[in-house]
Amino acid sequence: MILRRGIAGAPILIVGLAASGCGTPMSEPATPALLVASTVVPRLDDPLIVYRQLGFMVADSGVAFVASLRFLAGPSPDSTVALFGMSMANEALSFQRQLGAFEARYRVDLLVRREGRLSNQFSATELVRVFGYEETQREDESVIFQRVETLSPGVVEITVVVTDEITHRSTSIGTVVHVPVFGGPPTLSVVPIFVAAPRRDRHELPRILANPRSTGAFGADSLAFFLEAVGLEPGAAVRMRIRDARGTEMWADSVILRGSGEITAALVEIGPEFLPPGGYEMEATAEGISRAVRVPIVVVLPGLPAVSHLDEVLSLLRYFPIPERQSLRNEDEIEGARAWRQFWTGSDPNPDTPVNEALVEYFELLRLANARFTEAGQPGWLTDRGMVFITLGRPERIEQRTGFAAPVRMIRWRYRSESGDGVVLDFVGEEETGRFPLAPHSRGAYERLVSARRGGA
Repeated sequence: MILRRGIAGAPILIVGLAASGCGTPMSEPATPALLVASTVVPRLDDPLIVYRQLGFMVADSGVAFVASLRFLAGPSPDSTVALFGMSMANEALSFQRQLGAFEARYRVDLLVRREGRLSNQFSATELVRVFGYEETQREDESVIFQRVETLSPGVVEITVVVTDEITHRSTSIGTVVHVPVFGGPPTLSVVPIFVAAPRRDRHELPRILANPRSTGAFGADSLAFFLEAVGLEPGAAVRMRIRDARGTEMWADSVILRGSGEITAALVEIGPEFLPPGGYEMEATAEGISRAVRVPIVVVLPGLPAVSHLDEVLSLLRYFPIPERQSLRNEDEIEGARAWRQFWTGSDPNPDTPVNEALVEYFELLRLANARFTEAGQPGWLTDRGMVFITLGRPERIEQRTGFAAPVRMIRWRYRSESGDGVVLDFVGEEETGRFPLAPHSRGAYERLVSARRGGA
């Protein structure tokens, strides 16, 4: 088991780093089309939707996880090294208290079929141990599993089954993939990583800890990539570029391959504050490589599910105090990214930490509002109660008034003003819609309280 520091410095458990030389097949999913941001309102009720749209293997029921396959040259031209990586949140598992700690166990079964026949399989059972109850409730990527298998090229069907060993809940997903050939013309592999070391030759097993979700946290985590080529000479240049969900080129650079013999390699790192939150695609090409290599990238914000485009984050910030002079929406994607970085720096109350504490607190209130105040199919964060909760926080007191025709006719929230006086905000129920909009006589009091609190900040 390995620990790495994750979002806000919390540890991420990395388990199951196994390798096998038994060989037959496994393959990378077909390169997904660029993710298109079809709406600026993110699906907070589906935290893994972006990974699904970007072509990852995603399970969102039973034991929720995200998985991916990456490929490198095997020991011979007719063999391929398949790097299977999977990640999930602690909350996806069931924990039991054991001798001052909390433990969960899960099993991973991976089956590979060629033309309907089982050709390769493995099973592994892993232990996850944390030392605080709050760690068992983590909703972000917390546990990483990795397995290396040597397979033969070709079209295969992959099935992944993940089982919670305590409750016996399980999830099974499958996909058809193509295991590439690393023989003949020059080839190039790009693997999102946490840590990697170049191999001396293709007979050596890769020394890689992969990043299964190709994900980094804005402001906290750099994005790192391992490039390995077979048949390209040392000194060859690999050209790379990153495009956003709308196809705009956000970054471009070249890297020189190093090494000796038939394998050359390079490491590429992109800083934690370069790409705004959203889904991206990296494309790598080199002279002599017949087809560009493409891998998806996801940049997230602590406390938020992944989004496809920065516009979705800006939509969520509708209640956050943004200076009128600062416009975060820009048709020019590059200028929009620059404005976002300026906003991030200007709104961060503690620049010495890797996260923006003001936004972490804001998004936590938004998440709670979304969970608590859904009305007639409307997301909780877009309701009047959600708006008040996010901007003013938890009320000091909540009262409900009932009537003969409906269980609840009015909800009253009480707050304190900056001067210490009580402020009453009423939400009046609508029988036709089941919603509770802020009463007209309370709207002025709400706006004055928001203005006073922001003015004193």
